[in-house]
Amino acid sequence: MICAALMLSCAMGTAQNTKFGKPSQLDWSMVGWSEAPDAEAIVLCKTLNVEYELQSDFKSYDNSTSELSAESVAYGGAGINKFISEDKITMTYSVKMRTKILKDSGAKYANLDIVYYWEEKDRTHSDDISSLSIVVFDNSTGKVKKRKLNSSCWTEERLDANYMVRHIRVADVKAGDIIEYQYDLTSRRATFLYDWQVQEDIPVLYTKCEMNIPAFLTFNMSVPVHPFVKSKVEEASVTLPQEISDLQAPKKIKSNYYTIESRDMLPKALDLQRRQAETPAATVGGEGDFEALKAILSIKAEAPVPMPKGKRHIMINPE
Repeated sequence: MICAALMLSCAMGTAQNTKFGKPSQLDWSMVGWSEAPDAEAIVLCKTLNVEYELQSDFKSYDNSTSELSAESVAYGGAGINKFISEDKITMTYSVKMRTKILKDSGAKYANLDIVYYWEEKDRTHSDDISSLSIVVFDNSTGKVKKRKLNSSCWTEERLDANYMVRHIRVADVKAGDIIEYQYDLTSRRATFLYDWQVQEDIPVLYTKCEMNIPAFLTFNMSVPVHPFVKSKVEEASVTLPQEISDLQAPKKIKSNYYTIESRDMLPKALDLQRRQAETPAATVGGEGDFEALKAILSIKAEAPVPMPKGKRHIMINPE
């Protein structure tokens, strides 16, 4: 009992395991969190990496830069598309998430919904989901057992003319189990970014979003205003692939490398309650309300096809 109590109070101060495929001893020891004692499940780690890939014959005549702040403005407007060959660009969202079920009643948090763009009439720019892996780890006997799920655990549903959702339902999950999800989503819509959900209905111990975006694409970045959310932007580059016969050094295009990171995030309902009590006039991400924290990445001069109401890219508590 003493050991469990210590784990409840101090586990949050320990570095989280960001390597997937093998839960750490800390992951197995997590039996709850004193800051949210009623939590039925907890997100141990959730990461997103966004990379752009440019074809060798890609052309751009614009060297715009952008800043990671709510005040940044996407200069150039819709006309920026005439400066780039958008059909020569693809982008990949690499998503990883590890969730632990703390109570049998929290088995619903093993489920996952992935919303993706799949236009009903024209599929030229539709998203592709690949490398999807769902693994359930069970340590109830003292020996870790691994159960891999296949395509029989998911179904597809059309949300509207532009979006689909993949419903993943994980059966036979109990308190103590750890579920890892990994997948890549490839998009051909270079001027659109899915938002990143920082906060969930359950605690999130660690989340990190990294994006390496070519500088000729200028986005408005609105990061949640919260003491546990940190962000930065650094200058980097995207390599332009060369033909095999080309002996020249690979070309590099200037990019902005964005990082949004958060630790020890309370469930959104509990966080809302505490922040309203402590700072009644506080705002979230400049929006002036207390909605779930998310990094609003897709605001730009040329509005994309809007997401279906109430849906987002990753959901661990499906409706």
